[in-house]
Amino acid sequence: MNLADFIPGIDPYEVETRLSLTELAAGSVRVDLQLDAMHNEFYTSMATQGWEMEMGKLAAVIETRGLRNRGRT
Repeated sequence: MNLADFIPGIDPYEVETRLSLTELAAGSVRVDLQLDAMHNEFYTSMATQGWEMEMGKLAAVIETRGLRNRGRT
């Protein structure tokens, strides 16, 4: 759960976020992230964009480390 406590004029409320990891072939992992809709479309969109950015950063780190580790065989 994440607490949405930063929105002017809106009482704090919880937003459920679910992360699931599924192991695939060849040592890869599928990451699925779901979050509840927020109180309006604007904030839901902002939260989605924020999570997409964070997942992109995670993918970049994993890719960089994977390339680095492949060179160490």
